Amino acid sequence: MADYVGPRAPYDLTQGDALSGPEIGTYLNSVNPNIPVSAGDKMAKYCTLLNVNPAFALAIAEADSSTGRAGVGMHHKNPGNTKISYRRLEELGIGHSSYRAGQNFAAFDDWGDGFAAICVTLANYSYYNLSGNVNGILRTYAGNPNPNYYAGVNRLMDRLLANITASGVVYEDGTAKTTKVPEADIALKAADGSLLQVIKTNEAGGFDLGTLTRNTYIIEASKDGYLNFIYALNRPHQNNILELTLVSKADIQDTEKHPLLAGHGFIKGKVNRIIIDPLGSEEIALKATNLETNQLYSTIADKNGEYIFYNVPKGNYRVEIQQEATPVTGFFYYRNISLINEGVLEADFYL
Repeated sequence: MADYVGPRAPYDLTQGDALSGPEIGTYLNSVNPNIPVSAGDKMAKYCTLLNVNPAFALAIAEADSSTGRAGVGMHHKNPGNTKISYRRLEELGIGHSSYRAGQNFAAFDDWGDGFAAICVTLANYSYYNLSGNVNGILRTYAGNPNPNYYAGVNRLMDRLLANITASGVVYEDGTAKTTKVPEADIALKAADGSLLQVIKTNEAGGFDLGTLTRNTYIIEASKDGYLNFIYALNRPHQNNILELTLVSKADIQDTEKHPLLAGHGFIKGKVNRIIIDPLGSEEIALKATNLETNQLYSTIADKNGEYIFYNVPKGNYRVEIQQEATPVTGFFYYRNISLINEGVLEADFYL
């Protein structure tokens, strides 16, 4: 069978946060009322942790005969079994009811554990090439399945990943979200910077960009008297609720603070720990490297995980967390971002 290429294909199969826990749980429960909505939270947790697109794991769970009994996938009354390493289950704290060591099969009573185990199985990157095409992985996972299997997986991924929504609120920076900004312009741009639409915030600072094709977007908020705020929506959930902050030019140009220089901008954001313990009093150091000049900038996140790089020249940067903050992988975490306009660029991290 020819490799599948859909309207937005190839999907990023390593986008572990493509769907949120409630979105996953709602879909699971709609397929089988025996599955609690809360199972989606556990699946989202491990997909995000291990960089496995949950839509792909869901599609396999529904199509694969080893999830549930008698070849009916997730439609059965229990989560069935999954081929997985016992040591890996123990390491990640995933429960199971029994294990067949000779065949590396674990059986599950809890739906959330069963779906989490599928994410862990797919996260074996030496066995499954998640940077490759969907069908190539399915041939490895399911042993040359029939065409209906391919079609079913691809159709469900199309359904789950086809569209997104984007809405949010614009706040004035430094007001602890007490001051909202009405009549601000919200520009939606494609990844290449071409303008797609412009709307204004309402009296409560809110905006709604409606339903969009899943893709990479740039969202820019602007209003007279404020610096432009730029948000790169490059790994969207299905429903994206954004908080944008506009910095007053009067405040930012205060000589006691940090004036914005011509041709420069700010890179700011938050380091969110959604899998492991909150930041507490720990320090997380970040560095930003200009990929053209190799100029290095550094800053420290505060106790809430918020950080800012002041006055960096426009260009392409690699923003990296210097602390070893991902114990499962053991690697530093980084993102490549582009500061294309004078203003503020938002870049959040999720560990």
